[in-house]
Amino acid sequence: MPGKHRTTLAILLICTVIAVVASLVSSSGWLEIYELKMINAQFQLRYWLRSGLNRVRVSDRVVLAGIDAKTVDPSFSNFSDRWGTGGWWTRDHWVRAMEYLAYYKPKVFACDVFFSPHRTRFRDTSAYQQDTIDSVEQTIRQKKAGLRDLAKGEKFPRLEILDIIDDSGSNTLASRFFDIEDARANGEKMPQFVIPFYFNRRQENSSEPWAAEKDSEKIDRLKRQSIPPSCLSGVPADYPFADSATLPFDSLLDAPVTLGFIDVPRDPEDGNIRRVPLVQGFRDPRSGTPVFLPSLSLAACLLDMGIPLETLGTEQPGSGIRVEFGKEIHLWNKDRHLRIPIDLRGSMFLNFEGKIRDFPQVSFVDMIRGGRAKEVRDLLQDRVVIAGVTFTGGTDVGPCAIDSNVPLAFIHMTAVDDILRQSFLRPAGRWTRTGILFALLALVGWINSTSRARVSGFGTFFLLLGYITAAFLLFFSNIASLPVVVPALSLIIGFAAISLFRYQVEQKGRIDIRKKFSSMVSGDLLERMEENPESLALGGERRDVTVFFSDVAGFTHVAETLTPEKLVEVINTYLTPMTEIILLSHGYLNKFLGDGIMAVWGAPLPQANHAERACLAALAQQRKIDELRPLFREKFGVELKVRMGINTGPVDAGNMGSLNRFEYTVMGDSVNLAARLEPANKDYGTRILIGRGTFEQIRGKDFAVRLLDRIVVEGKTEPAEIYELSGMEGDQSPRDREAVGLFEGGLRLYWERKWDQALECFEGALKIVPGDAAVGLFIRRVKACRQTPPPAEWNGVYVREGKS
Repeated sequence: MPGKHRTTLAILLICTVIAVVASLVSSSGWLEIYELKMINAQFQLRYWLRSGLNRVRVSDRVVLAGIDAKTVDPSFSNFSDRWGTGGWWTRDHWVRAMEYLAYYKPKVFACDVFFSPHRTRFRDTSAYQQDTIDSVEQTIRQKKAGLRDLAKGEKFPRLEILDIIDDSGSNTLASRFFDIEDARANGEKMPQFVIPFYFNRRQENSSEPWAAEKDSEKIDRLKRQSIPPSCLSGVPADYPFADSATLPFDSLLDAPVTLGFIDVPRDPEDGNIRRVPLVQGFRDPRSGTPVFLPSLSLAACLLDMGIPLETLGTEQPGSGIRVEFGKEIHLWNKDRHLRIPIDLRGSMFLNFEGKIRDFPQVSFVDMIRGGRAKEVRDLLQDRVVIAGVTFTGGTDVGPCAIDSNVPLAFIHMTAVDDILRQSFLRPAGRWTRTGILFALLALVGWINSTSRARVSGFGTFFLLLGYITAAFLLFFSNIASLPVVVPALSLIIGFAAISLFRYQVEQKGRIDIRKKFSSMVSGDLLERMEENPESLALGGERRDVTVFFSDVAGFTHVAETLTPEKLVEVINTYLTPMTEIILLSHGYLNKFLGDGIMAVWGAPLPQANHAERACLAALAQQRKIDELRPLFREKFGVELKVRMGINTGPVDAGNMGSLNRFEYTVMGDSVNLAARLEPANKDYGTRILIGRGTFEQIRGKDFAVRLLDRIVVEGKTEPAEIYELSGMEGDQSPRDREAVGLFEGGLRLYWERKWDQALECFEGALKIVPGDAAVGLFIRRVKACRQTPPPAEWNGVYVREGKS
């Protein structure tokens, strides 16, 4: 199984690869359609929540003058006409609107209805066009006396009559703008007007580019109110310049009005409108210099702030415009400074905070009838009014992020509303998107490299949920529009890839663990080791454990008397139950040493009560040996006696051996002492000896233990206290406990050189437990010391020579 650091590096590499691939996918636009659908869903969810809370945010300064169903329904009033006939053809309705606007006094009146040049110049006499002409002539005969007489006299061909009518209405409308300008010059407060035009591109509508001589007047007209080059910066080298533009009729071009383009491009992925260009440029064919014009929306905002485009190239203290492509458009006057975020094409991402019905609006027919003049004036005065077609069946409609079919006047209203309220959504740029992907996948990698599979799964889920929630909250708060689809897919794919990798690594690790430990630990401990491979100190670490050694007394002599077959049977009959007891107590069967056993508690997995488990296992083995002793005596002729040594302390645990062959084991002084305690049993006639470390761990836990001696084992110079583990304290009689007390008292007197008192204690203990070999040993030692006292530096320590 790869090491922890190796696995972590592999997971981070997986996350990095997925982040790079996801960044490339995001940049390629393969999933852009789904990101756009998610943006739509966020707009609609936000609107649904705000409308439910009655907190829809739109400005009352932007008003719609809608050419609605009432306006185009002749049955409603004598001022209504079917769209494209009657007063619309002769411009009468627009002329009348101009007269009333002088009274309503909106600050800006922007018209999202294109005023076409002569519509009959193409001489299209198809059946459909002829029917239209017939209808128009009939209307003229009914409502326009002077021209009606002209049409009756048939002094001109039909189409020429219509051309004259067209010119007449256009000139009348244009003259109204001059009248308003004159009134403004005389100090009256009058509205500013924005008249629409649109740009052409050969690849979109096969339009011809402007010619230097033929279109010179149109080019000059646009240049008169273009944004000065000194106010522009950051124009990209690949900027998509327009080839030409379609302008309104000639007399209107000469009028004192501001022109604003009304191009509303749609996202190519799904045809929805989410951005609106605020500036657009073309190249002057005469000089090749770029010329940039404002959109209808931006022009309306300029006029609302008192920044006429005609003055931008001159000294206009306290106000102006600066366009920084890819950053912001700045508009300022002495009272306000507006900043509008734009992309490299000069387009603004629309922040649809309301639907068209949420804006204040008036029916165009009500605006020109005069019956509600006071009410309409209160609605329009000092407002930015946008006139547009809103009746059902109108062709000036399209889908946007918040609604599937809206009049395009709504797009311009939203743009003006966003600008005046400074309410913007900033879509994440390329580097921000890339940073988000790498940050999210780095978190996924960290979660999955530091947590178990189930925890990492929940962690990844909550990370995904948290990111989506954060993205919506930022969207809801008008702070930013973050990508959702690509990051979400990247998280899911990243988690799946990491999970697959971890499964393979963990499966291999399980196999390795099972191969190494299946016969050395219990089944449930093996499962825990498989589920928590990170807890294994396979690479080596310092750890507190309890080490156990056992050996059959006199087995070398026994082996010499048995046939090989019998010897194997004896060993297997003995080792099988011993192994079961060790495994059932969650010990690790480290190795068999011929007839001996080495086992460890507290490794490979940590155990809080490893010393207690080892002692209980040793006592259980001795009880089992007592049960097996008659069987061994009768069947094999072997007297089965087993000595055991146990010690607790720090060890070095891990895989040890050669590069090609190694095993998990423990090493250190604590191991050496446990190994020396096992043969020391024969000196004291005991079966289980434990070290001081083990005694400290089991003190007060109902074990029957007595202090036995201070010894120095081979290879050491420091003395170690050793104890006999004889059983459970609850199994001892009062006489047994009295004997232990006498022995330990005598031992301390012995260390203090009080030979007579020590001998009295030992002899008293021997009377209670006749045949106690340890007591007999110390009686002999006391008598020897009394006869030949030890040197003055003697401290009662017994130095044991040899390992066995």
